[in-house]
Amino acid sequence: MAERTGVYLGELISRLFPNQFINLLGYSLGTELILSTMRQIRKNNMDLLVNKIIMMGGVSDSDQLNEISKSFRSPI
Repeated sequence: MAERTGVYLGELISRLFPNQFINLLGYSLGTELILSTMRQIRKNNMDLLVNKIIMMGGVSDSDQLNEISKSFRSPI
């Protein structure tokens, strides 16, 4: 569920905020949503527009987070 929703959120962000910096904040299962959103944003070549990524109490795999965060300018 979080994976699919993250794809939709990434598409929505790409369409609504094509030239604006954004912040992503996730808590608990929301970290999976943010991880999926980050993948979609990267596919749309908008990763440089992500200002901050904040994840708290997450269930996401840290190896996946470290891998995807390499293309973002914000530390996670």
